[in-house]
Amino acid sequence: MKQQQPPVPTISRPSDDTIRAYEQTDYFAEDQPPVCLRIGDAAAVHLAWLDRHAAHSASILTAWNPFGQELARAENDALQARLQTTILHSGLNWLPARGEDPKGSWQPEPGFCVFDMPPDLLDEWLMLFRQNAAVRLERGTGCRLVWHPEIARMLAKG
Repeated sequence: MKQQQPPVPTISRPSDDTIRAYEQTDYFAEDQPPVCLRIGDAAAVHLAWLDRHAAHSASILTAWNPFGQELARAENDALQARLQTTILHSGLNWLPARGEDPKGSWQPEPGFCVFDMPPDLLDEWLMLFRQNAAVRLERGTGCRLVWHPEIARMLAKG
């Protein structure tokens, strides 16, 4: 008998609870010391850190749990290794990172903090790795969520 494959995760508009969860997550760049990025942080909060890395921006993303569908550890690890290889081939500077619920209600998700990633490349990787969103810190605009392009269109429609 043929074993049934799990369904391929599909895109849908995130619920208000999911949006809140993204907004309330602590995103850590594993630097010395670790740097915590929070959605809504003013750019000035992190300017010295960006200066230390000679960077204009930092983006935190993961390949874990595509479109919020929980996968087995081995599947997530394989996706994460693929993302790391993609980052290495890009030539961009990066650090390990993680997203963590400040209340501890879910396990931290590993990710990567990539410096000076062009916005179009971030969109491309969100699509390639089927992620709802990434975190983006930019000089002048601060820390915000960048939604998958299709999700951004859904959210813009209301």
